[in-house]
Amino acid sequence: MQLPPSTLPYLILTVITVITFANGWTDQAVMDDLAVIPTDLFKGLRLGDIGEYFTQDLWSSIGLNTGLYRPLLMVSIALDTSVFGAWLAGYHFVNIALHLLATSLVFVLTRDLLKIGGTASDLSARLALLAAVVFCVHPIHTEVVNSIFNRSEMLATIGTVGGLCWFLRHQESQILKAWLGLGLIYFAVLLCRESAAALPGLVVVLIYLTHTGSWLQRLRDCAPAILLLLPLGVFLLMRAFALDGVVPFENIFSSPTEVRSTLIDDSTEAPDSAATESGTRDNAQADARAVSTLKFTAPDIKHISKIWFDALGLTVWPHPLTIYHNRSDTNAVLALGIQLALLGLALYWYAHGTAGPLIGLLLFYIALLPSSQIVGGDGSSANLYERFLYLPSVGLTILLAFALGGLVKRSNIRAAVIMVALYAFILTPLTWARNADWASNVKLFESIVRLPDPKSRAITALVDAHLREGQQGKANAVCQAHQDKVIQTDNLELKCAYVLIGLGKLEQAEAAFIRLTEESGKRTAAHFELGQIYAMTGQNEKARNQFEHSIATETSDFYKAYKRGYMLIRLYPKSPPKLREARVHLRKVLALNPQSELVRRQLSSLNRALGPE
Repeated sequence: MQLPPSTLPYLILTVITVITFANGWTDQAVMDDLAVIPTDLFKGLRLGDIGEYFTQDLWSSIGLNTGLYRPLLMVSIALDTSVFGAWLAGYHFVNIALHLLATSLVFVLTRDLLKIGGTASDLSARLALLAAVVFCVHPIHTEVVNSIFNRSEMLATIGTVGGLCWFLRHQESQILKAWLGLGLIYFAVLLCRESAAALPGLVVVLIYLTHTGSWLQRLRDCAPAILLLLPLGVFLLMRAFALDGVVPFENIFSSPTEVRSTLIDDSTEAPDSAATESGTRDNAQADARAVSTLKFTAPDIKHISKIWFDALGLTVWPHPLTIYHNRSDTNAVLALGIQLALLGLALYWYAHGTAGPLIGLLLFYIALLPSSQIVGGDGSSANLYERFLYLPSVGLTILLAFALGGLVKRSNIRAAVIMVALYAFILTPLTWARNADWASNVKLFESIVRLPDPKSRAITALVDAHLREGQQGKANAVCQAHQDKVIQTDNLELKCAYVLIGLGKLEQAEAAFIRLTEESGKRTAAHFELGQIYAMTGQNEKARNQFEHSIATETSDFYKAYKRGYMLIRLYPKSPPKLREARVHLRKVLALNPQSELVRRQLSSLNRALGPE
């Protein structure tokens, strides 16, 4: 049976997606996935429990307040859990399917814009397919596709691009249906990821640049976009209500597996098992900064222009691929000049009847605005993260399609096919290699540390990854290889001191922690770990003093109460009165954060040890 021509592009995109991400279909949790997926947050849920996700911070289950509100992301993971359980390959399969859906919608949007621009129907489908192939195989999308937790970017892109497709299809014949549907989609997209707030700006660009008539008439056509403030307002109210009273994102201490106490049973752990894994914490902070509170300050044009220029460059040529991109050393004047030249060229094409390149560029920049921190800051602290480029790259995909159309006019479709085939042939192996890096935390951070002048937080994360695998020797080798950064970076020195504990070098670890209590901003964590060392060596009075120091300098009520309970369990494991006092403190912790799975497990252990009240 011959397939209808209209289904062939989707079949081609399906085959290419499967080939490109086949080695990303693993049964592993990496980076942020480790902090949430293995927990009980999504297990044993009833339908009525789903509503809880709409009343909490994204990271509340592990005691963090990041200001991130993504309930539909949590719902999607809960659905995965109900279907796949502990089989993480199923979660990754869903991610790959979502990437295919996003790619298909990018194809549809690009094809429709080409048609509106006057390209013949058959040619527009071919050009859109070629551009969508590049979007599909591009290596900058590997962070989003390979991370279960970062699927929020795909969900936001699916909703945003799907909303634009919906609007373009219905704006002429059913204008009310077009705006109503877009409003509902906008609300749903916001519940997936806050950066989708850019959708009203995107639809205004499409209306103004694709409609005919005077500039005043086009502005009138754009006016209903103000109604999108309604779903935005509802979302902000829900977000404000959900995030009220969540534990502040403060100074949190950490301990590797080797230092965790097992005084009650194996479920008793040091306070922040997964939450402070370096990559997890940095990602949460970066995402939180990207969706800061609504305030407007004078933008740092110099820094923002460099970030945007690097984003353009990374999309055109994806090297290096890393979670942590260094602050750009690009000349700001050059970066701004090149981008203004591109914008000028797009305006020239627009003036000569081709709006596509200008639409693509503007979609790219508008989609980047939330992560540029112009709203909520001045952009001076913005950094480039590959996951931020998933939605903006849709704009450059549209730009590519129109550029290919120009090539076809001067040559033929074969030239466009050959060019895209060569580009995809180069990109696909890079994507395979990056998929392989995402197979484990060790491989991921090893790939980053191999880069010239790796950031200390990447080295810290690699040390932590080795510790999670029980490879203290390899963790120590990393510390020894980067001693220059160890002595300069509190977090890394703290983590390497943990390594010394795992190797049984308690005196060296003690010296390192004492130095940290005197010289760094990690005094609270260092005092706590000194308490651990002294408790391990039977020096209970010294241990108590160090725990008390840590509690006294702790700024979070949540962790202050937790540390108090943990200290009592650690120092008095056979004293029922002390354990009952510890239970009181842990109940206080749970009252502050009912979603803390760690505290629930420890209370359960205490209850078993103490018996009925």
